[in-house]
Amino acid sequence: MTDKQYSAHEWLNEALWIEKTELKIKREYAEKIKPDDGAIDYSKDRIQNSSSGAQEDRLLTYTMACQAVEAIEKKIEDIKRIRQAMIDSLESSEYRSILTARYLLRMKPEEIAREMNYSERQFYRKRNKALDLVFEKIKEVDDG
Repeated sequence: MTDKQYSAHEWLNEALWIEKTELKIKREYAEKIKPDDGAIDYSKDRIQNSSSGAQEDRLLTYTMACQAVEAIEKKIEDIKRIRQAMIDSLESSEYRSILTARYLLRMKPEEIAREMNYSERQFYRKRNKALDLVFEKIKEVDDG
């Protein structure tokens, strides 16, 4: 893979990397601080305590963590829409299919090759050509 192809590959994979890093960390944090379900066990004597403020703080923190997760999910969806539009702008339906399967549907190269009746070597040649075209389009947008 050339430097240009690798740049296009990384650009197309941006949503995946955000999902594997930022989103994963935020989801884990939100799950970790998730307050209990608030169910009350009426079989036990209840004692009034001052922990309601702590529970409210925890609920507020959890709500903010969930909002952060939603914001990252929206960012990922926006990135995917931009990537899909770029792929859709390619003239070759063959290249569009390859890139959509690989970068948006996250299919493995051998799966794509098998479904498209290519050898893996043919798949990689065609994918690399498609990446060259994507790189040129990205460059046009950056230069424009």
